[in-house]
Amino acid sequence: MKIFGWLVLLLIAIPVAWLGSAFVYETANGYVHRFRLAVEVDTPDGPKRGWSVWQSAWTRKAGWIPQTGGALSSLRGDAVFVDLGQGRNVIAILGFGPTGGDYGIESLAARAFGRDKPLWFVDAPNWTGAAELKLSDVPTLVTFGNLSDPATARVVQPEAFEQAFGAGFRFRRATIEMVPVGIWPLNLIGLSGVPITRGIEARLAWISRISGYLNGKFACNPSIETCLEVGHFRRK
Repeated sequence: MKIFGWLVLLLIAIPVAWLGSAFVYETANGYVHRFRLAVEVDTPDGPKRGWSVWQSAWTRKAGWIPQTGGALSSLRGDAVFVDLGQGRNVIAILGFGPTGGDYGIESLAARAFGRDKPLWFVDAPNWTGAAELKLSDVPTLVTFGNLSDPATARVVQPEAFEQAFGAGFRFRRATIEMVPVGIWPLNLIGLSGVPITRGIEARLAWISRISGYLNGKFACNPSIETCLEVGHFRRK
């Protein structure tokens, strides 16, 4: 009976130790940076602006853990909401391209500063300053005809604001500014560094209850259609 107990304990201890060592490795080999993404729009009532702080994290993969090479990346934060007035809105989502399906949003800071070289993320935590994004690097912009109805979402190109919203509306620019990450674990609860922006659910009340794509589909081809889903507006 004692032998059986020791075997059970061993079976539990091995995966726990493996996960623990993986966590220690990722903590020691991880690189985290935060930046404030701001979007500015000219309107008939004057300029409007919205911003959100995003966190990009990168971890080199351990060679002794069965997996492919390279690095793991993740992005946390809420989409940038800009209230344009007159019932209009525009949102910079956590995605690129004409349909929001292009990958690489985790590399936004590197693209903004022209530093997207191999292993750029190792130096990113030390970057400072601000930069204006080229139009090709501006995250996908989305507007809702009705903020309460996710199916009314549509992509708006930066050069097409007047057609989308009316005379006097013009996309001005998008910028990013590097901000302090803070000290772990205090930065997890907002006691250190600039906090990751949260609260998009105050604008998009459906975000916590919807599943699948915003258009109601459960399959989507981003190469030919807009495939917006909750992850484009909030990533935990």
